[in-house]
Amino acid sequence: MYGVEKMQGFDTFSWITGIIGYVCLAIGLYYSAKKANTKNPWVAFIPIVQIVVLLQLIDKSGWSIFLLLIPVINWILMIIWMVRYFRAFEAGSGFVAAAIITMILLPLSFIADILVLVVGLSDKYKYAGSTKSTG
Repeated sequence: MYGVEKMQGFDTFSWITGIIGYVCLAIGLYYSAKKANTKNPWVAFIPIVQIVVLLQLIDKSGWSIFLLLIPVINWILMIIWMVRYFRAFEAGSGFVAAAIITMILLPLSFIADILVLVVGLSDKYKYAGSTKSTG
């Protein structure tokens, strides 16, 4: 019985962190899209489809979302795309490093989502486009 209770607690923790991550990412992408004058920034609030907003911000085709269906490649692409996102908003190397480290060491972490929220809400980060990014 103890193992089942322990697992239920982990499930609850996973749901809570997942919801926090979703909300942070959605709000961050919404405000980032508004800064970039992207068409239909409200799409950032639709789960899964919100990645299309991220792709628009880094000048990638919305069809690239289907690449996320490929195991391992999806993880690598999300890291590359997040780096491009932070560079598009001229976030410092600390943001980029924090996003990479948390996405590699803690793949289920919502820390990168919080960083997106900070970039989206802060007046410090202006959209400069993604032409400066590499990868």
